[in-house]
Amino acid sequence: MKRLILIVITLLITMVAQGQTFAGIPLSGNVDVFRQKLTPKGFILKKVITGGYVYKGKIGLDEVNVYVMHTQKNRYVTKVAVFFNERYSFERLKEDYEEKLAVLVSKYGEANECFDFFLSPFVEGDGYEMAAIRADNYRRMCFWTEGVNALFPKTIKVVSNACIMILYENSENLDILEKEQQEQIKNGL
Repeated sequence: MKRLILIVITLLITMVAQGQTFAGIPLSGNVDVFRQKLTPKGFILKKVITGGYVYKGKIGLDEVNVYVMHTQKNRYVTKVAVFFNERYSFERLKEDYEEKLAVLVSKYGEANECFDFFLSPFVEGDGYEMAAIRADNYRRMCFWTEGVNALFPKTIKVVSNACIMILYENSENLDILEKEQQEQIKNGL
């Protein structure tokens, strides 16, 4: 029994230490190391943006844009946002969302919170679903933010350009980013 408990504890420590990954690459390290590992997986740098990089690549059959964000001073990876291609029908968007959600649930367990609703005056079935999405009047999203997922939260959502976004975050590195930003403000005053 003691041996079983030790094995379970060791597995949990290993899972937490390795943390979250995107394309098999840990989100816990330096952004330059992350980028070096992303390129051989077929992701091509599109542009450099403030605090990050944008890559284009494929996940399965889907073309994606991947935003890799980092802290300024220490250059730790803080977030990876994956944007799948735009969908032109509400039915196809719903199907894609459900497929991706099922994969995330199988990988991370049930989400802590999910929402799926239209803001007035739109309702599902009125024929204006895509207009509602483009007007940012549709909320469909799930969050993994508690328990084992607290250190590495995840979000899947439909965004206003009718695509699905999956966001991976590293809470510790986001705290470092916030401290760096507060230090910049303090030094600027």
